[in-house]
Amino acid sequence: DYLSITQYYKISSAANTPDLIIGGSQDNGSHMMDITGWFRVMGGDGMDCLIDYSNSNNVFASYQQGYLRKSTNRGSNFHDMINPSITNESGAWVTPFVMDPIEPDIMYAGFESVWKSSDKGDNWEKISGSLNDGETIRGITVAPSNNNYIYVYYLNKIFKSTDKGSNWDEINKPNGNTIREIAVSPRNENKLWVVANNDVFISEDGGNNWVKIDGTLPKVPMTSVVVQNNDIESVYLGSYIGVFYTDNTMTDWIPFNDGMPPVRIGELEINKQFGKLRAGTFGRGMWQTDLYDLNSGLPLCTNLISPVTGSKILEESVKLKWRKINNAEGYIIIIGSEKGGNDIIDSLDVGNVTSYNWENIEYEGKVFIEIIPYNSNGYASSCLSDILYVGCFFEDKIALIEFYKKAGGEFWKNKWDTTNCDISKWYGVKTNGEGRVISLDLDGNVDNSPSYFSTGNNLSGEIDSVIGQLEFLKSLYLSGNSLKGKIPSNISKLTGLQNLDLSNNDFSGEFPDELISLNKLRYLNLSGNKFSGAISSSFNNWPDMSDFNLSNNNFSGEIPVSIGTLKNAWNIDLSNNSFSGSLPFQLWFLKSLAVLDLSNNELTGKLSRQISHANSLAYLNLRNNNISNKIPESLGDKTWESLDLSFNDLEGCFPDNLKNLCGQTINFIGNTKLPGNGNFSAFCSSDKGMCSKLPECSIGLNFENGKTDSLPYDTPVRWSPVENAEGYYLQLGTTSQGNDVLNKFDVGNVTSFDAGDLPLNSTIYVNLTPYNKYGNAYDCGEFIFTTADFRTGIENDTLNFGKFVEMFPNPAKDFIFIKKLSGDVNSLDITILDVTGKLIEHEMIERNEFEKIVNISMLKSGVYFVKMNIDNSIYYKKLIVQ
Repeated sequence: DYLSITQYYKISSAANTPDLIIGGSQDNGSHMMDITGWFRVMGGDGMDCLIDYSNSNNVFASYQQGYLRKSTNRGSNFHDMINPSITNESGAWVTPFVMDPIEPDIMYAGFESVWKSSDKGDNWEKISGSLNDGETIRGITVAPSNNNYIYVYYLNKIFKSTDKGSNWDEINKPNGNTIREIAVSPRNENKLWVVANNDVFISEDGGNNWVKIDGTLPKVPMTSVVVQNNDIESVYLGSYIGVFYTDNTMTDWIPFNDGMPPVRIGELEINKQFGKLRAGTFGRGMWQTDLYDLNSGLPLCTNLISPVTGSKILEESVKLKWRKINNAEGYIIIIGSEKGGNDIIDSLDVGNVTSYNWENIEYEGKVFIEIIPYNSNGYASSCLSDILYVGCFFEDKIALIEFYKKAGGEFWKNKWDTTNCDISKWYGVKTNGEGRVISLDLDGNVDNSPSYFSTGNNLSGEIDSVIGQLEFLKSLYLSGNSLKGKIPSNISKLTGLQNLDLSNNDFSGEFPDELISLNKLRYLNLSGNKFSGAISSSFNNWPDMSDFNLSNNNFSGEIPVSIGTLKNAWNIDLSNNSFSGSLPFQLWFLKSLAVLDLSNNELTGKLSRQISHANSLAYLNLRNNNISNKIPESLGDKTWESLDLSFNDLEGCFPDNLKNLCGQTINFIGNTKLPGNGNFSAFCSSDKGMCSKLPECSIGLNFENGKTDSLPYDTPVRWSPVENAEGYYLQLGTTSQGNDVLNKFDVGNVTSFDAGDLPLNSTIYVNLTPYNKYGNAYDCGEFIFTTADFRTGIENDTLNFGKFVEMFPNPAKDFIFIKKLSGDVNSLDITILDVTGKLIEHEMIERNEFEKIVNISMLKSGVYFVKMNIDNSIYYKKLIVQ
């Protein structure tokens, strides 16, 4: 009931305490074991780890990318030791660190450079430059026999120091291989083993020359290598399918799993004090076994070399080959249709050979093969079976044929040859070693991918429920066809499904809740269909979801807050739907999220400043929604590949630190309440709309004696000046935000304006917006005053514009007369406006003109405004036309 499935990257054990072990695991933190059992000492992702061989109270563990920590009380508490904020360098996903095998006070850590501590990690110094152009170090090995020798490796280069890190030289590496681990002989600082990709190499001259020593090892990735300090130079090798062993008495490798399942090895470690080999596996926890003993008596187990376990055998005969075990005197073969069974071949003694011809195979299906070495001391024990699939047997064939018929396969250009029993040869079908369908790729989109399903097949109709019988299916690609209807409910039986693409079809109905139970989904694309209604709120059932696309449908309702549980999502696309409500703030805490597209919906609410928490977010598209409030300053603290907030209801100004985004792809256009209609380019080029340069709002009205009640109905509106204003927009109304008295009007850089006779005995609402060359003040409050039923007096017969110009008469009927009072006036520009600000008449008086008659006989009776521009100074006066 309790499966050991932890995925360990690295392990370490105490030199003098057999039960004290630590392991760093993916997603499950760092675990320790002592005599009381297992317990977690750090959360998150556990990485490299170490127990001090001279003092097991000192325990070291780490998080991803170089956050190394230390405990001095066997893991009860940890404190920071070294990390990128100290080194100013990046660390690899699993950042390596080691302890000197001779001087335990000395430690080394690999970032882009090599770092050294001489006090067990309390203080650090850099002892190399960036040896590989900013790449991160993947491993460090100190020679056990001579600690002057240090080997540091990157994925593609190896460096050596022969003076404890004072100087470094690049050495040769096996060509064309990615380095996974290096081991140094316990007795010779120049003898090295390297595992790289699927191969193992040895050098006996400090890395100048390399020899491949793969022997009959399977062609699978090799992950770890350790060398035992003994006379026969025992070498233990970790791989993707377990452990192998060799020594200097052997000419080849042998399996050394001793009951451990075939699994990827994260790291091997030898505990020489207690004679144990320990393995941290990536998916089956931690294992240990006794070290290999040549004189133990019983032979070790062997396994098939050819065909490899899991192979499909269609022929009527097959030659079985296995690894030779040195102290074996013969081999027993047992083959059964069930694990542990012997109904096909029962205990056949083939003698001391390493192959057997199995002929006239009549059985079809899965077989279990045991090859048991023996000698005079007895039989190898606890040996695992190899598995083969023999005959033309494919459990999914019937389901595929049914699917083919229902999807109009007879009309496909790429028809399936259903007479061919090997379904892996059928177009778009991929099987595993057991012959079970793991991928069905019938994508109808026109593209250049190898999986392109030729135009013209165009699957139509509904997806038949037979799809649920493909229980091993991991990937289903049906995009770009003409499929319709609802998703069949038994798709929920595809419990191993990781990738599902049904985009660009005609599917309809509500969100298919059957998909929620598919908790291994990583990629889901339902875009370009006709799905509608609300979407599920059970996103927490998809812990591995990385790419989630529901765009171009008719989904509606609010986006569930559980979308914040998609911790591994890098792309979320819900664009072109009808989602409403506020943006879930949980989106901004998705650390892996790089692309978010919610454009063309009906989303409302505010854009939270918590967006700065989305560290990986580089593409954000909220175009064409109803997002409101001010622009968060935190937007300017990030680097964007693309940021589109156009056509929303954002208001206010551009925060100063948005200057950091100039030159990036940024779009605020169509936000009518932002300066320049959201023109970000103008902000970048001339500071238009920059918050710090816009004028403040006026502090209020400024009538004589501060009075605002029962003012004469012909009183001019007066207000307090704003220091950096270059003009004011004035709007007057008898209701809040109203404009029935005066529509928004540019009165120039004045602090009073005569709007003519105001409504009697009324409340007048004043909206005043200062402006300057950078834009308008924003979020200014509304002022009020009240009028009575009396006036200040009759209109002046003559209007004076400063000391330079006068105009008369006022009121006027057919003509008005303009007269210069000074010869110093250079330019005089006269504009007559109605109360809405519409231009009615325009006149210019030349420098040498001192008087001008303006014909106003075409004007209707009423109130007008005269705007006088005298040498770039603006004056406004009220004109009454009779």
